[in-house]
Amino acid sequence: MASLSPPDRYHAAYGILFLQGVGALLPWNVFITAASYFGERLKETSVHASFLNWFSLAFNLSTLFMVALNAAWLRPYLPRPRTKIIVSLTGIAIVLLVTAILVKCSTVVGTRFFAITISSIVGASICSAYLQEGLFEITALFPGIYTQAVMTGQSMAGFLVSLSGFVLTWLHPVQQIPSTTTPYTPWTTEGDAETSAFIYFLVALATVGLAWGSILCLFRLSFTKHYLLSPQKRPRRSSRQLATFVADDDIPTASSDSSLDSSPFLDRTDDDDDDETDDDTPHPPPNPWKILWQVRHFALTVFLTFFVTLALFPVVTSSIKSTSMNQPMFVALTFVLFNLGDVVGRACTGLYVLGHRRLLVAAAVARLSFFGLFFVCNVRDSPFVMFKQDGVAVLVLVACAWSNGYFCSVAMMQSPHAVHRAHRELCSSIMFLCLCLGLTGGSLASFALRALLCRCNPF
Repeated sequence: MASLSPPDRYHAAYGILFLQGVGALLPWNVFITAASYFGERLKETSVHASFLNWFSLAFNLSTLFMVALNAAWLRPYLPRPRTKIIVSLTGIAIVLLVTAILVKCSTVVGTRFFAITISSIVGASICSAYLQEGLFEITALFPGIYTQAVMTGQSMAGFLVSLSGFVLTWLHPVQQIPSTTTPYTPWTTEGDAETSAFIYFLVALATVGLAWGSILCLFRLSFTKHYLLSPQKRPRRSSRQLATFVADDDIPTASSDSSLDSSPFLDRTDDDDDDETDDDTPHPPPNPWKILWQVRHFALTVFLTFFVTLALFPVVTSSIKSTSMNQPMFVALTFVLFNLGDVVGRACTGLYVLGHRRLLVAAAVARLSFFGLFFVCNVRDSPFVMFKQDGVAVLVLVACAWSNGYFCSVAMMQSPHAVHRAHRELCSSIMFLCLCLGLTGGSLASFALRALLCRCNPF
């Protein structure tokens, strides 16, 4: 006998989790896209040329600190994932509201404004960390495609914001070529920057409000209740009925040979029956190091993938010189293409999943070659330029973006299914910690690459 799995009617659960992914990273994407606004408000300070670096450092370090603190000490005292998500969305909404109000407070400038903004970014980072952790803990109990929904939503947030930046650049063309020592800004006047930033923050606030309301609906769905119940409490289906039953966890994989029989992502229809026997007896406290060892291939894949991506994007990618179009327009286009490639890569996991762990790690290691590939493109001040054509740089950019989205999604989708069901929430937290380590490591490495390109103080 196996558990009845109610259908996800109208793909409601998938859509809601997709929206949660958008809400999780939308605040950060809005902060970095409103660079022109922040540049105007900070033009009389010593951080005018480096505030985006400080924003990135504050966001990633605070995220890493909180996730590491949770994993090391706070996890036994943390609330349930549902509470994490609702409280985190509320916190993000408050930060966005305060930031939007601050746009209209023109008297707050200089160091005081910078301190308030950094505090807001840290607050948004902590809330975003708890939100993502809660989402991954929940989707770890769902079929893997629902983890993909969160991952794709996160990427879609970046795409929508970068697309709006491209449209604004097209409407307000800038003739100067941005230097590597000042942040790229798509607007021409302080009024344009302030108005656009205000609209950005209000739209982000409305989106987070929609995510807040939809998450309450998610927990009312019979589909959600089924997967959040322990297996022994679920309705059961006879083996005769299962003859025509298709498991929700079945997703196309990279191969059909016998090696896939051991793939953790291929949950059998009666997978939870195996867990039911174990769930009737008490489990010893899980050993995080043992779980990390069980998912080491996926953890290494996630770390390397995000390390390479954050080291190169946007510091190196925005330094590519165009030979055929306006430079500010080309920079805005690279942001759109990168985020679009990332979205497509994550979406492709719904069609085809690489089921070989070692091959996944090998692919992540191979992405280190993008350091060399970008530096032989027409990157400003690179001593190794071999290809000055825009098309070559765009191909490398899209390949980097697609591989980032695909490999990180596959690793995050498969990892929870490599451990016992009772340990999946902890496994997701460990994977999220590895993700944050990759983000932070890549951000720090980007400072070194920026110093190499501009031959200046990267801070």
